[in-house]
Amino acid sequence: MPVDAYVTDGERYTLLVKDATGAEIFTRNDLWGSIEDAASGAYTNTATGSVGRTLQGKLDDSVSSLDFATGDGITDDTTALQTWAQYCANNSVKGILAPGTYNVTNMSTTGDNEASFPALGKRLIIEGAGGKIKSTATGYTWTLEGLYRPTITGVEFIGTQAEDSGVYNVGNPQVCLYLNQCSAPVIERNHFRDGSGIFLWMDRFQEATEHLGAMVAHNHFYSLAYDATTVQQCCIYLGENGEYTHIHHNTFQSMTQAVRALGGANSQITHNNIMKTTITDTTLVDTMGMIFANGTGKTNSGKLIVAYNQINHNAAAVHGINIISDGTDPQNSVEILYNKILAHGDVNAGTAIRLRDYNGSRIVGNHIRTASTAAGSYALFLDACTDTIVDQNHFEEYGNGAIRLVSAATALIGRNVYESNATAVSVQAATESVKWTHRRSYGGRVSTAGAITTGCDADRVGWTVVRNGTGDYTVTHNIGAADRYFVQACLDNASEGFISVTRGVNSFDVDTKNTSAAAANANFMFMVDLQDNFLQEI
Repeated sequence: MPVDAYVTDGERYTLLVKDATGAEIFTRNDLWGSIEDAASGAYTNTATGSVGRTLQGKLDDSVSSLDFATGDGITDDTTALQTWAQYCANNSVKGILAPGTYNVTNMSTTGDNEASFPALGKRLIIEGAGGKIKSTATGYTWTLEGLYRPTITGVEFIGTQAEDSGVYNVGNPQVCLYLNQCSAPVIERNHFRDGSGIFLWMDRFQEATEHLGAMVAHNHFYSLAYDATTVQQCCIYLGENGEYTHIHHNTFQSMTQAVRALGGANSQITHNNIMKTTITDTTLVDTMGMIFANGTGKTNSGKLIVAYNQINHNAAAVHGINIISDGTDPQNSVEILYNKILAHGDVNAGTAIRLRDYNGSRIVGNHIRTASTAAGSYALFLDACTDTIVDQNHFEEYGNGAIRLVSAATALIGRNVYESNATAVSVQAATESVKWTHRRSYGGRVSTAGAITTGCDADRVGWTVVRNGTGDYTVTHNIGAADRYFVQACLDNASEGFISVTRGVNSFDVDTKNTSAAAANANFMFMVDLQDNFLQEI
């Protein structure tokens, strides 16, 4: 027999059916009364201690992009998506970028930082749920201006590469996401792909008395085309005031430059994976690098930490880490620590680390293997840098040499490994100098024909021997301590007679004679010990 039951709208109830004897035959929990509208409907979480509220209040916890835009990949969603994002910022409510492709030309979301810095009011929180923002024009696809701690996570940004074939627009560069005057922004777990200009541009995170830099972490940057007419293309660009930024645990793949900083003082670039550049140049460009920072003309630059990055398989004439200045503020040092720069460069060029006009920097614990065999190619290039500490690095393979000092550079060189047969340390002129932080000794063996035995110390660091005439040998070294070494030598392999050594600036002469004191070719061994200006007790 049918029975009518009347319940209150929006309230939970249980339906219990019993037979004539009172035995339970059917139970259904958590049924709802009919709801005519969300405002009058009630919602209560099942957790103990929860408080009831309207269903509309529950729905307003977040706002879906599909409440405003189509996301069909055809319609221009610029105005609709801008309205959605601005509503989320004005009300500090999370925005959900729902599944779909949203075509956008140029939209902006603004806060209050321009009026009061840092403003603690409008905050934008966007969480991707399968949504893609597709750039359909040059310029800034999405601008975040004057927001407090804006957070963008899980969004896929698609650039204009399909439309412009990777040609960079100088007057109006293609930028997927641009941030300016935003306090402590967070850009995390996003995917940027198919770009022609700059994926992420960030500028001015603080005024003079505030230090609220950005955090860019766990993002994937993929496929950024290369235009040889510009040096500006990069995945992350830090503008002149983009300081105190933490860029860590990102993956950069098939791109031009990973990070390009016009200043970027006090920033940290750590634990990133950078591989397979799209640069095709065969000549080094000194204003580019897989990680590039330019402090030229700035009184507050440097103080960068570049550490624990993997910069691998970038087969082009490009610097790995290139940090330069002009000496405007030479006291600001740089720390380049424990990076792996492997299979870097091509046969034409490819310096792994280049540093210019910074004093008191530390280059420690890096592992470097370059692909360049060209003259003038070095693993580490120090230009006008004074008192740079170079210690515990592993120079596996390199072109002309492991370490090169130019323009009055000075370095404090410690216990590094030089695996290649090329020169370990070289200087441009007498104005450069090297101090060693530990006592060094090099041994070697020379045959009667004037050949260094393969695998000995002298051979491994690139020393050479020339036999000038009978019993007259010259050993040329690269130890960089012309006035602070001495040489011991002895005849070898049952050779009998006499041996004498004359020390020179960058070489020493060895004369061998027979038992009659006549010049004679002979096998000999030598040991070179450096009497350095030690910086610590040995």
